[in-house]
Amino acid sequence: PAFCFIGGGALQLQDLVANRIIEEPPPRRVTIKTQATTVRK
Repeated sequence: PAFCFIGGGALQLQDLVANRIIEEPPPRRVTIKTQATTVRK
């Protein structure tokens, strides 16, 4: 039963992550990546 519960939780997490990726626009990630590269320089 515990294994099934963990599997269900993992599926729920995947759904949440997928929803976040769909909701958030890609430009945000691009800006974050550019900021990280500038900081590295």
